Amino acid sequence: MAGPLCFGALEPWSLLLLEVGSVVVLLLWIVLCWRSARVRLDPPTIVLLLFGCLIVFQIWTGASAYTYASQQELLKIAAYFLCFLLARQLFLTSWTRRLPAASLTIFGALLATFSVVQKLQGNGLIYWLRASSTPTFFGPYANKNHYAGLLEMIIPFALLGAARLNAPRSQRVLFAFSASVMIASVFLSGSRSGSAVVFFEIIAFVVIVMPASRAGRIRVASALLATVFGIALVIWIAGGALIDQAAALHDPMADASVINRRQLTRDSLELVRQRPILGWGLGTFLTVYPQVSTWYGDSLVNAAHDDYLQLLVETGAAGLGLMLIFVGLVLHVGIRRFSRAPTGVVSAAILGCCGLLLHSFSDFNLHVPANAAMFFSLCGLICAAQPDRNESFQ
Repeated sequence: MAGPLCFGALEPWSLLLLEVGSVVVLLLWIVLCWRSARVRLDPPTIVLLLFGCLIVFQIWTGASAYTYASQQELLKIAAYFLCFLLARQLFLTSWTRRLPAASLTIFGALLATFSVVQKLQGNGLIYWLRASSTPTFFGPYANKNHYAGLLEMIIPFALLGAARLNAPRSQRVLFAFSASVMIASVFLSGSRSGSAVVFFEIIAFVVIVMPASRAGRIRVASALLATVFGIALVIWIAGGALIDQAAALHDPMADASVINRRQLTRDSLELVRQRPILGWGLGTFLTVYPQVSTWYGDSLVNAAHDDYLQLLVETGAAGLGLMLIFVGLVLHVGIRRFSRAPTGVVSAAILGCCGLLLHSFSDFNLHVPANAAMFFSLCGLICAAQPDRNESFQ
């Protein structure tokens, strides 16, 4: 949670906070649980380790076009691996999985509330104090799409919490209102991809919690009614600003970043053609892209705006294949557990991860350290120990 608040952990000091923080938590876990801890090298963990070995091989053999950049990215990968491993070890039971579900919902609602207030009453500065590198900042993020990417991973926890039939009505309403504030903030941010992914998550939520029973219909109806009420309230508070942002979604040329996406993809594929197996080195896109660029402008091209394509450029077919295998293994485990508890915490984590993976086709959220750390933490939660037989969203 500290990563998003510190500008997405994109600056050296905030990235250091994320990396050191993950090591500190690891040491605390070792000290407190060293007698009972059992670390299993399951297939997803092994694949992540193999991906790290691939990056080490790039650096060691000089295959990286910029060794220093690859070394820095390797440190990030190590931090993400620790996030995955710690979540894999800490969220072993349904009781421990309640903690991230509740805390992420509260955190997301507070972050969304702050972001909406800053948007409507701000002075053009992040936290009213610091200038942003882009005019499209939202909340603590310099890029509105990255803010939306974070909320995409949190919203499912609030939605499924609102559908928990055995909870007091006041708690369900609180979860639903939290979801509505987060959903409205994504639309207010003006992120097209984020808005589309959130819409997909809402549809998936209805499909997940709409069994044939009357109880399921009541559960969906009550959650959706509270969510709609909350969104209407946020629209009333935000006034014309929210409506203007939503209307801008119909104009594909409103954001200049859309104009050169096709050309950027074509140039990136040229880099892939030159080094198809091992790529140019993790973290080297900014360095190697200018040599194939076919368009010119004042903007600095720091990413391919497609996580899959950029991973293919930087690590080749070997790296992309390993990460796709990792995602496939995680989803395979998650789907098996989803069949046991469709409205459980694991289901929310699966939906959040799928939302970000979908968004990654049009942006580079997984190259934002705070979002990547959240993603791998949710993957670790999904791969944690087998759920209780009667587990539900608690």
